Amino acid sequence: MERLSAEESQVYFDTRARGSREGAWASQQTSVLVPQPAKEGEGVEGEDAQVDDGRADLESRVADVKARFAGQDHIPVPPFWGGLRIIPETMEFWQGRESRLHDRFLYTRVAALGEADADDGDGEGAWKIERLSP
Repeated sequence: MERLSAEESQVYFDTRARGSREGAWASQQTSVLVPQPAKEGEGVEGEDAQVDDGRADLESRVADVKARFAGQDHIPVPPFWGGLRIIPETMEFWQGRESRLHDRFLYTRVAALGEADADDGDGEGAWKIERLSP
């Protein structure tokens, strides 16, 4: 795995829907949204006094981001956001068959086997394919 460059992250970010880009700025991803008690005068009592489960804070941040980027076509990638590229060295494909005689194939990147100059013509490197016992 490797982190994408800022330029690559921006290219991908630009393909996302505007709401997704605004949401990326507004969301503190994976952090807990803290429930808020009902405001005075909302007429909620007892167990129902905690009417907001934290969503209101998130919605408020989204509104702030929408206002911040209003009228702008380009939304930059947030500094805390970025992509990762997964570079597999091996992959196994499996297809079940009757009698447990399944088809299994192991693909191993040739460069991962120490043949760094191996190339299958598309610049991606070659793969060694082996059939495995089920």
